[in-house]
Parts: sequence; structure tokens; C-alpha cells
Amino acid sequence: FNFTMMYLCAMEDPGLSVLPTHRLARLPGGAPLDDLLARLAPAFAIAEIGGGSREVLLSETLARMAENAQGRVVFGLYHPNADRAFLLTLKNGAMEAAFGDRHPPALRQLDVVVLSDLLLERCLGLTHDRCADENLVDYFSDPDEALDQAVKEAARPSGREPLLFLMNPTAVGQVRQVADADLVMPHKSTYFYPKILTGLVMYKIVADEAIE
Repeated sequence: FNFTMMYLCAMEDPGLSVLPTHRLARLPGGAPLDDLLARLAPAFAIAEIGGGSREVLLSETLARMAENAQGRVVFGLYHPNADRAFLLTLKNGAMEAAFGDRHPPALRQLDVVVLSDLLLERCLGLTHDRCADENLVDYFSDPDEALDQAVKEAARPSGREPLLFLMNPTAVGQVRQVADADLVMPHKSTYFYPKILTGLVMYKIVADEAIE
């Protein structure tokens, strides 16, 4: 009982990566798309992404996010009821304007912190406690699965507007900066790959079998 199993991997290993975890948020009471974008506009530059089918729109959004991610905080937003997608880019100084020096520099640059603290909490009023208490956010490693769930929820009116936020992966260097600053990475931001395979080992018990 006084042993801990650990998996250690060099951060410099070229095969190590951090996979993104996408967020499906539910906005109680909903919001017209124009009103939603107006609430985000003070903190984010917003560009609509054109496309054909939902699958093409998803692929184009993820590609645009990757292209624009270098040195910037960028999200993809898919609004299933409107069937429209947008690229959200954090404006310079937006975090400082909203929070001052509340966030250490190593955390202030993380996409997940900007999404949870600035976009969800400050812009949309979805605090951490409220999201947990009312089950307002689900997490997906597979963007196609997240898209399917968002579309399903949009087809079942519930008084809560589904909004899919697509994330870029956290850079391994950002994880190092947070650790070097003696800080803790935010929730759902360290989906490392590859992972060691785990599972249960079953031992068949045979009646009257003698165990040596």
C-alpha cells in the first residue's frame, strides 16, 4: 500500500504529445447567435468559417485553428442550431483587462484557462462551480464524437443551448513552464500520448482447485 506506480517519460522525447480535449458547453436559456457573438467580441476576434457539410466544416475549422495557433490562443466555435462555425482568436491584453494579474504568466497563456475563465465564466456567466453543479460542460477527445453529440442535443430542445468549443493541443513546453513555476495544470489539459496500456487481470477460480 505504500508504493506508487509511476510512468516517467522525457519531455524532450519527440514521440510525446498532448492531445486536445474539446468542450461541449450548454448555455442555460440559450442565446441568439448574434447576441452570443456580441458577448464574445470584446475579448476575441471572430472570423466565420465557410464550408459544406458539417464534417467538412469541422475539418476546415480544425485546420484553421492549427494554422493560426503559433503564439496565439485560438478556439473553434460550432453553433449547431445555426449550423455555423467560427474561429475565435484572443485579442492582445484581453486576459489582463479582465483579470489584472490574477493569473500567473505561465497559466495566462494556456488555451484551457482562457476558455474556462474568460470565455465561459466572464463572457457567458458559466462559472466553474455552476458548470460542475448543473452538468453544463462535457469533454471529448474525439472531435467527431463531440460534433455528433452537439447536433443531437440541438435537435432535442431543453432550454440549454449547446455550443461546441474545439481546442488546440497544449504544447509540451507550456506544461514545462507551468511545472517550473510550481503551478498545477488546469483540469482536462494534460491528455498525454502515448499512454501505457492498462486494464484488469482476471484469475479464473476453479472450485476445489488446490493452489500450491
